[in-house]
Amino acid sequence: MNKEQVELQICEMISRLAPMPGDGIKLSDDLRNTYGVDSLILVELLVEIEEAFDIVFDSSSLTGEFFSTAGTIANYVSQKLEAA
Repeated sequence: MNKEQVELQICEMISRLAPMPGDGIKLSDDLRNTYGVDSLILVELLVEIEEAFDIVFDSSSLTGEFFSTAGTIANYVSQKLEAA
């Protein structure tokens, strides 16, 4: 799976789970401020991503650095998929 496919799938997941969906999830928009994603929704999203991509998130990576935007999540997932 290439990075663009990962980005698209993650954006679709966010759009489905976010309480304030936009006209399309932008990779650079902050998930909390733009789409109303709180910690509970983020956990749902992480579980869904783990199942969809068959990966496991490292607890040390569950920070704003990796999970503040759809783009940072997609980058992290892509790196995990390449390493597998």
